[in-house]
Order: sequence, then C-alpha cells, then structure tokens
Amino acid sequence: MAAIHDFLDNGIGPEGAPLELVHYFAYGMWQGAYLVNAMARRGDPVFAHPHLRRVPQWWTSDLFPWGNDFNSLADTRDVFNGVPVVYQLMRLAYPDDPRMRWVYLNVMRGYLQSPEALAAVLWASELDQSDQARTAEHLRLDPSQLFLHNGLVYLRSGWKTSDVYFQFQSDPACAGPSHAHADRNSFTLAGRDRLWIMDGGGLFPEDVGHNLVFIDGKAQGWYPHRGKVLAYEDAGWATGILGDAKAAYDWRAEHAHRVENDPAWSLVDGFWSQPYNPVRRAFRSGTLVRGARPYVMISDDIRKDDAAHDYSWEALVPLGTLVVRRDERSVLLRPVDAGSALRSGTAPLTVPFTVPRAGRYRVWVLAGHAYDGPWRWGSTLALDGQAPVTVSVAAEADFGDCAQPHWLPVMHPGGSTELAAGPHTATITPTGVNVYHALLVAPADHDPAGPYGARAPEGSVTVRLGELPAPGDWSRLPADPAYPSCLVTVLNPADARLTAELFERRRASGEYWGKTIKLRARVTTDEPRFRVLLYPHRHGDPVPSVTADAGRATVTWPDGTVDNWRFGPGPGFAATNGAAVRLQRGRDRFTLDITYAGLRRLTREHVEGRHTAEQLCELLNRAEHEDRRGRLEPRNAALRSYRDGVKGFDMPRAARDLLVHQSEELAR
Repeated sequence: MAAIHDFLDNGIGPEGAPLELVHYFAYGMWQGAYLVNAMARRGDPVFAHPHLRRVPQWWTSDLFPWGNDFNSLADTRDVFNGVPVVYQLMRLAYPDDPRMRWVYLNVMRGYLQSPEALAAVLWASELDQSDQARTAEHLRLDPSQLFLHNGLVYLRSGWKTSDVYFQFQSDPACAGPSHAHADRNSFTLAGRDRLWIMDGGGLFPEDVGHNLVFIDGKAQGWYPHRGKVLAYEDAGWATGILGDAKAAYDWRAEHAHRVENDPAWSLVDGFWSQPYNPVRRAFRSGTLVRGARPYVMISDDIRKDDAAHDYSWEALVPLGTLVVRRDERSVLLRPVDAGSALRSGTAPLTVPFTVPRAGRYRVWVLAGHAYDGPWRWGSTLALDGQAPVTVSVAAEADFGDCAQPHWLPVMHPGGSTELAAGPHTATITPTGVNVYHALLVAPADHDPAGPYGARAPEGSVTVRLGELPAPGDWSRLPADPAYPSCLVTVLNPADARLTAELFERRRASGEYWGKTIKLRARVTTDEPRFRVLLYPHRHGDPVPSVTADAGRATVTWPDGTVDNWRFGPGPGFAATNGAAVRLQRGRDRFTLDITYAGLRRLTREHVEGRHTAEQLCELLNRAEHEDRRGRLEPRNAALRSYRDGVKGFDMPRAARDLLVHQSEELAR
C-alpha cells in the first residue's frame, strides 16, 4: 500500500500526467489496479488522490483530434496503451467524470490486446449510448492544456476532429536512467484529420527518434538530462511555450552500477553523467496561432561555440506522406494518394491484374488504418490461390504513427516473387478496418515509398482498388479534392536547404520499428537561428506569403490579415533569449518572453500569501530598477535574494522551478 501511495505521489504529476505517459502508466498499473481496488474497498481514499483524479484530464489531452488514437510519446506506441484494466477500473471509479467516460469510449473502441478475463468480469462497462453520441467538443475543455510538472503542453485550435493539435515537451521530471527519451524540446503536430510531425516513440529513445536540432549529427544524450520550461503564455488567440534543453545536449546519463567507478563519469544533477554534446544554449519556443487559419511557429536559439558547424533542424513525418517542393526552403506535405479507396469489411477482396512479361516482381499495397476502427489492423495477400503472405513494412507491427495509408510491401521470401506473363489474381484479407487505395506489381528493385514519390517503371501494373467492385460488407470512399496538406517553410536561415529522405528506425540492438520520413533543414554556420512555420490546411485553402530574417517575419494572408513577428534577442526583449517571440495581428498582441512584469505576475499566481508575494515582487522591482541603470551587480544580488526566497517557500516543485529559472534568465 505504501508503494501505491508513493507511486501516486511521485509517479503522476499534480496536474494528472504520469511521468512515463500512456503505456507505462497503464501497463505498469496492471497488477496495481487490483491492489488499488482492494485498498479502496477497505476504506483507503485512494481514488480521491488528486493526482490520480486528474489523469482523465491528461488522457483526454493526449488523444489526437480524431479520437481513438493516443499520441506516442516516451515508451509508447499508440497500440500499446497498456492493459485495459486501468481504464476499466477508473471508468467505474469516476462514473460522473465526462472526461473519463470519453477516454474509456475511445480506448474500448480501439482496443488492440485481448481483454484480461478477470478485469473484464470485474469492471468492464458497456459503452453507454449517450457516450457514443458524444464528441470531444461536448467536454467544453480549454484548447490549451499545460502539465507544467512534466514540461508538457497540448495546444489545439479547437476540439473538432479536424482541428490543429500541437504538442511540445521539455520534461524536467522523467530523466536519467529510466524510460525517459532524448526528447527535450521535441514536438508533434496534427491537423485536418492527419498526423504531420510524429514522435519516434516506441522503444526508440535516442535523439534521432525525435524532432530536434542536430549539430554535426548529434543532438541530445541518452539517457537524458532534464529539460526546463522557461515561459508559457496563453492569450487565447495565440499560445506559446519556451523550453531550455541545454542540459540534455551537454550530458548523457547512465546507471550508477555501470559507471560509478569510471573516472570519465561524474555526478551531475544527481545522475552519473559524462559530456555528450556541450552547447552554449539550446532554447526553443513553439507558438500556436489560432483563428480561421491556425498555424505553428517554431523558433530555435541554439549555439555550440564560435566555430561553424553543420546544424540540422529535423522532424519525423509519417509514411504515406508525399513531399512536394515549393522552393529550397519550403515544401507542401500531402497524402501520397487522395483518390477513391475502399474501406474494408470482413470478406476478402479479389484483385485481378495482368503482367506484360515474365519476371521477378515485388507486390505492394497502398493501405492504412481507418482511424475509427480498432487499433489492430493489417492484411495478408495470396497470389493465385497460394498461401497468404503478410503485408508489412517492418519486422514489428505497422501500427501507430505509420498507420496512415502508405505503400506496404508483401513480404514474400526474399522480398519478391516470380510471375508468369498473363493474368493473375491477388486476394487481400484484412485484419481490423483498413483503407485500401491501390495494388502495385513492379520490378523487384522498385520502391515506391520514398518521400518525393517514384514513378513506377515500365512493366509495372497499378490497380486502383477504389475502382473495383466492393465486396458486400466493404464501402467505397470517394476521392478527396480538398485533401489535407501542411506547409512547412524555413523562414531563417536564408541559406538553409530543406530536404526529405527515408529514415530507418533501427536501434543498435537490432530492434526495428520500420521506416518513416525525416525532414532536414541543414546549414553550416556558427548560429543558425532556425524559424520554421508549419501550417496544416486543406488543398485549395489560402496559403500565406512570408518575408523573414533572423529577427522578424511578416506572414500575410490573401484576405489582408498580417501577422508581424519579432524574434529575440534585441530591443524590446527583456531576456537575452533568441527563442522569445512577439506577435502582432491588428490590435492583438502576444508576447512569449521572460520579463520582470511577467515574473511578478507568476509570483503572485504561485506564491500563497499576499504579503510574501509582494515582498518577492519588491525584490524584482529593485532588480528591474538596477537593470535599467545598467548596474548588474546589485541587479543580480536582488535576483539572488528573490531566488532564495522562492526556494524557501512551500509550493509545487514545477512552479518553484519556473520562478527560479526565469529569475536566472533575467540575470544572464
């Protein structure tokens, strides 16, 4: 029982986000759920624990806009969300919580694993008809959800299934030898019914599985050190977060028993560590601008030293995405196919085709997971009545973030099969609910899965499956002329070059999580100051024109709306932080920065007791006065006194750290 209370106190943040997120919270609580239930039945108020009580708020935030599908952060695939027992128990524990009912509905509709019989008998609830008619909009939740303890934020343009979803994390809580990933300041992005920027997730914790800035091929050490949240501002029409990942670049941590007697390792912030990729600074901000055309601005201030290095801004994009070049620094992401398709039922699909000449061919199926179907999906394909063969792109399952329709190879031994000239028949048998676009029979050395698309060579055969007669329980999906798109534009540096390539998610251990696409904006310089705009939209929607440099950007929309951006540091910015931003749209203004005025506001918000808060604010007034006079020593002395006062005050650790970090930045 003490272990359960310790887990609730320390394994879940006070806002409700577990330190190890979706999979290891639910999976780790598999047997714990039975103990929690027994404790409650014996009078322990375990379900009243405020951390546990707020978990449904976080679960709801993590779900993608289309529902049924969780984001895949840390050691999570969105098909490995732990055993259902935790969801079943908490659905009964909080019967009147609409968020828990919404989460339970999504989990049970999409559940992958075989339900554990005991938990199902004890706690499984029928899916209530009123819940099934409910959408996320009915929850009336704030579109900005901050979990400060975990350095985690979810920002949405709204709660409709097609709305923009932006997630950012600079985790100060889960670090060191653990299930933590090298993902401080990484982000993901979805919108217009599609995932655009994904997390490597799964058991793929190294920096290359996350969306970071790399320096000479390296980013952050693993096991990782802590991230920091330096600022968070929500103005309604725009919301942003600013993180500091310097420690995660500087160090990598290891288990004590492996290295504590090695002189190359030392204790740093409580972890046995050695230098990994030391940098002067590694700040990043992410801002979601809401309105009729929501978009995201990523601003990086990262510098290793005074020498020129190869800096690479990198982001993972799911397979099934076609990368269309606009210019050297701008691309449009779109589905690889927006034509008609078939939604599977249970019956097999028969596909006739004819090859022009005998030879070795590789067979591909352009297919993916129907978002509203169960999590487990896939296919087998049998040629001419032979034994069925798995359709897959990886040794592991093709689930999760690679579930959008993409080219999947039929896994014939050796990768290809011998076909005679003339007519043949492929029989596709689905698992779960799939969406099928096309069948491709191509020479064995052809691979259609690249980011820029590859024209099928002579002798190939393509069959549009959406044009075939649909089996009785299948349905036809029409072509989508307003297909989803996402504009990715590198505003700065001007000499960066944005490219895309296939990326193998293979660990040194040999574990393989399949391919994905990696965007790279590369430049050789001493200080790149990356500014990147990401705009999920639909084909035919207006696209902005942009002029920009390291210090400013003007985003102009066809209807005359103008967004004027200013990037720090410089005049008007209190802190020397190049990831800080100021945004003006008409009369509306938004500032994401570290300022004395902002720190006074946060002090009054987080420090209980008006007298104590005002005493601390008076120290900030003194520091600001000395700062304006250019007297740095008395300024820093006042800021040190402020920090000492904050550290001595009893408040949540995350809030205390935020106040301390901001005062440290003002002293830089």
